[in-house]
Amino acid sequence: MPTQKKTETKKLRNTDRLVNDEPFDPLHYENIGKMIRLQLAERPLLDLDNLEAVSGAGIYALYYIGELDHYRPLVPSNAAEPTVPIYVGKAIPQGGRKGLQDLAKGKAKRSALAARLAKHRSKISNVVDLKTNEFKVRYLPLTPVWIALGENALIREFKPVWNVAVDGFGNNALGKGRIDQSPSAWDYLHRRKVVTADTPVFDTAYEEMVGRVRRYFSDPAEIAHALGFSDQDAIENLSGATE
Repeated sequence: MPTQKKTETKKLRNTDRLVNDEPFDPLHYENIGKMIRLQLAERPLLDLDNLEAVSGAGIYALYYIGELDHYRPLVPSNAAEPTVPIYVGKAIPQGGRKGLQDLAKGKAKRSALAARLAKHRSKISNVVDLKTNEFKVRYLPLTPVWIALGENALIREFKPVWNVAVDGFGNNALGKGRIDQSPSAWDYLHRRKVVTADTPVFDTAYEEMVGRVRRYFSDPAEIAHALGFSDQDAIENLSGATE
């Protein structure tokens, strides 16, 4: 008898929990973010060296499949497709509000996604320890209003190492004429092929950056939280460092 009463009590508690659940809202930011994330996961995996098919504006995820030891946790075994991105970002048309209006009307003259990914490809090609053929990409064209939220959903779900622990990949490349020549963590970690008189000396900080990456992979969620990326933040307010 005591066992039967315990079972009945447990059933009542489960019933109460179900009855008290809030109704599902498909238009809640969290649910929209999840839907965008799942749609991206279903997109084909492309070579970063082959961007001819990329079109529109929206979000994207970069995947590393190379042999650098400190990125090994990202590389799947047995030639499986990668699922954990090294970086995620967004691409909106140039021209601010005018560009978004043109995109909404189908008048955008260039692919913001293709341009953004081409910039990343160029940056990768100019460092000593990365090759463009070591990267894959998935992209998802989006209605303009959902682009920022889609990027935030990806950052919160995956906490990619280049978004969270090693900032600077999404920045414009260091170069002559830039007002701000301060190198980023990414610049220290991945040193440029061409060294000129204007190139900062990165060697002293390289080992420190490698250590940062390895600490990140030891506990990505904890490191991300320490750096201000919390799972509890409202998805519509999460700020991603991808510019």
